Amino acid sequence: MLNLDIKILDMNKFYSFILMIISFVLSGLQIHSQTTSVLIFSEDFQDNVDRFALNVTNPITQNTGTNTWIINNQYIGAPTYPNTISQDSTFGGLITGAPFSSYMHIHDSNSPAIANANWSPASASDRMVVSDEFCTLGLNDVVVAFYYLCQGNANTYGQLYYSADNGPWTQVGQAQYSNTYKWKYEQVTDPGFSNHQSLRIAFRWVNGPGGATNRSFAVDDIRVVGTYDPAQYPISISITNVTPNPVCQGNNLFIFYNISQPLCGTGNYAVQLSDATGSFANPTGLPQNNSIYVLNNSQANGLVAPIIPGSTPPGTCYKVRIIRTDITPPIVGEASVCFEIAACPNTITTLQPVVLSNPLDTVCVGSVIDVPFWSTGVFTNNTYVAQLSDSTGAFPPNPNVLGTFPNSQTYDPTQVPSPGTVSGLINPIFHPIPPGCNYFIRVIGINPPTTGTLYGPFCIRECDITTNNKIDLKACLTNVTGLDTVITVDINTFDSTVVYNPGNQFAVQVFNSQNFGLVAQASFPNQPYIGTAVPAVSNTTI
Repeated sequence: MLNLDIKILDMNKFYSFILMIISFVLSGLQIHSQTTSVLIFSEDFQDNVDRFALNVTNPITQNTGTNTWIINNQYIGAPTYPNTISQDSTFGGLITGAPFSSYMHIHDSNSPAIANANWSPASASDRMVVSDEFCTLGLNDVVVAFYYLCQGNANTYGQLYYSADNGPWTQVGQAQYSNTYKWKYEQVTDPGFSNHQSLRIAFRWVNGPGGATNRSFAVDDIRVVGTYDPAQYPISISITNVTPNPVCQGNNLFIFYNISQPLCGTGNYAVQLSDATGSFANPTGLPQNNSIYVLNNSQANGLVAPIIPGSTPPGTCYKVRIIRTDITPPIVGEASVCFEIAACPNTITTLQPVVLSNPLDTVCVGSVIDVPFWSTGVFTNNTYVAQLSDSTGAFPPNPNVLGTFPNSQTYDPTQVPSPGTVSGLINPIFHPIPPGCNYFIRVIGINPPTTGTLYGPFCIRECDITTNNKIDLKACLTNVTGLDTVITVDINTFDSTVVYNPGNQFAVQVFNSQNFGLVAQASFPNQPYIGTAVPAVSNTTI
């Protein structure tokens, strides 16, 4: 116990002392409070999004009478009804968009030209508006706050209701909202608001027949706020599996996780990697830029697949954990079991280019070529290069380069669905390319130096046809989506004296890049060429 013996010598000092004591108490609350306020629902009627259903029928009301709910920014009731008081006239606080913002209110639908907050005593009415549903899972001390205006009388008033998880409607707050001549701020809390997958609120208007007309029930600036309290709703995040194990530097680690209790909406989550001993004293964010994963809080089980940084030292007892970061205190997940990060060797596997649909195919000098490949390991500031051997199958110190692909990504078949591709042309850059059938292709990496496997042998020859101006053409074909394009075909590009025999036809073929099957073929022209040189350019459409 702390005993204070205080002598007040000066009133100014006394006031300062009071402020100091208050500051001390508030600071203590701030230190010991481990909760986070969360905005759950809001509506200020300043946009065109409908978050309330107007004039609904439910077990509380039969939706009767000529006095109905409406949303607008009308404040003039004269000469029939009193004007609605402006929103800068409040008992305290500031309404969004005041003094004449849009608001939700009752009006006499028999007088459509006057649409401010008014009501007709000539018609007994019972009307309700119902909000969209919102979620309060894991939240307590939920508060429904709003500004309202309602003069009314003993038989004319407004009410507030709620329904949890599509259950019955329950009246909360004041028994009747009335006798208020200017805008008033209201806060309502109820234990029934807390920890529900679905919560809705509703405002009800009731008026009996007769009485003197005045300002009706009007509502604006509706906010619903809850508090996350880990002591009352403890949440744990556990790692159920990590794979592969071991995982290579620079590769994806697939992390399967479980959230012990469903929460609302989405949340911001971070993934942390321990050191090689499993300690999180100085964790590494995954990916390296500490990106935040936006995950579905209501989904108990999920998967994230961050990349292990290529600079991570090899080790046998790394661990990962997941932290929810957008609430206070953050939810720090449980650490995974140990797994190994390995310095895997750099490898490149050169695959069959689509232009070589079978090993006996012949490809032309000057042809477009796309060389697919798989790769493993870690590449940094790397460029993949596709190279062509000489006609004997050997690779000289400076072989012909088919194309380059500046990229440091690893295309591991266990990690990614599709291989990488180096695109280019079969051109005699450094060496001639004589006709032959003992050519090979390989893909290499520059950093670190990595030589890929060989693909081949295959044949290369000079060809008399140039298709599509040597520009690569790719298309994604489905059962309902095709390709309609014009392809330019140049004839006699190698030998201008060649005459094609009667009956000859040229064809454009389309092959599947995955299984190399023939997708389509178009022959042109429709009649054979007869005994004369083919024109330099012919067009076809596939």
